Amino acid sequence: SEEEEHRFCRLAGGADDGGRRCGSDAASTTGPRCPGRLILNDMVEAEADARDLLEARRVLAPYQWGPGRLPPYLAGREREQALFRTWGGAVAQGTPPPSAVILHGPRGNGKTVLLVWLQRHLETSPGVEVVEMTPAEMRTPTELAEQLLLPTLRVDGARPPATVEGVIRFRASKRPLALLLDEAHTLSPEVGRELLNAGLRAGAELPFLFVLAGTPDLEDRLSEIHPSFWERAKVIRVNRLEPAAAAAAIERPLHDEGRSIEAAALERIVRESDGYPWFLQLWGCYSWAHLATRRAITMDEVEAAVPEFEERRADYFRLRCNEFEKRQLLPAARAVAEAFAGVSSLPYPEVEAAVRGALDRSDAGTDTAGAMTAMRHLGFVWRAGSVPVLEPGIPSLMDHIREHVPES
Repeated sequence: SEEEEHRFCRLAGGADDGGRRCGSDAASTTGPRCPGRLILNDMVEAEADARDLLEARRVLAPYQWGPGRLPPYLAGREREQALFRTWGGAVAQGTPPPSAVILHGPRGNGKTVLLVWLQRHLETSPGVEVVEMTPAEMRTPTELAEQLLLPTLRVDGARPPATVEGVIRFRASKRPLALLLDEAHTLSPEVGRELLNAGLRAGAELPFLFVLAGTPDLEDRLSEIHPSFWERAKVIRVNRLEPAAAAAAIERPLHDEGRSIEAAALERIVRESDGYPWFLQLWGCYSWAHLATRRAITMDEVEAAVPEFEERRADYFRLRCNEFEKRQLLPAARAVAEAFAGVSSLPYPEVEAAVRGALDRSDAGTDTAGAMTAMRHLGFVWRAGSVPVLEPGIPSLMDHIREHVPES
């Protein structure tokens, strides 16, 4: 403001008449210029430079927070990687894998990242063809067959049977094949029925690795399409990271860059992230951006990163709440969050009862079963183990809802 300009003008020694005008022209190129304006210009430019520098440091940080971006160190997924190395190696040698593989878990836990890692690993195996798809590319069985057929036609001009199973068998009989299907929870019944049947039959006889990934409601979707597919596949639940793995996700990239992190700072990041892989990568990027000439991230860098992280997390939680609101499920989400207050897991019937009670008190046109499916799809709750016990997808999201969503 003009008042601020002339306050700086007085500090800079410029003449004024009571702090209102200094008698010089801020825009002049020939006469005297307002020192206050010059100081403010310098401050604005310095602030812009600082923002640009922080953004550059985030981009260059040894962390990746974008969707599906493979971080430099994939922490906590050693068992999954070992399984894929073994099964992928068998397929590369022409051996059928033991079964199809299902990756499922809440958004942000790293399902797509695992698929990306597997794709890169298989592409280093001599002779293995890798096809990566989503259901958006396969609106009908014929369209899916044509998508799978195109690479074959480009290679040798041969034309296999124009069915999904026919194309898969044709390609896998010529060369080991891996089909990686992300967002599998959006499969249509028509396409899914033909694809799942083809995957089971071809995978039992040929070097064909079929991997599907989706949100926690994937089990419901696949069971509707093919009642026995789920039980015949290898199911991998992609959960949040344990504290040791979460710490390694931050420490290992720093070590590889010749840097480190103080114990208290690491403990703060692990605690605040809830073991949620996406939050960990955000913390890493923001903390690294504030690391200038020091060799280690301290509490100073973490504290400097707090506003940026909290702003990004609040935006994310706002989007999740909007999704609940669109489905008229915000009161039910609040009831579930209250039920989970102070506990890390609940039996399915208790969560279902909380949802039913909230729906009875509201005008939502959703039944309890539909609401529970929606909550699993959104990753608000999910069954992280083999027993019928539900856990929060992100515990801090429930804290946010308890704090900001009024009781119904």
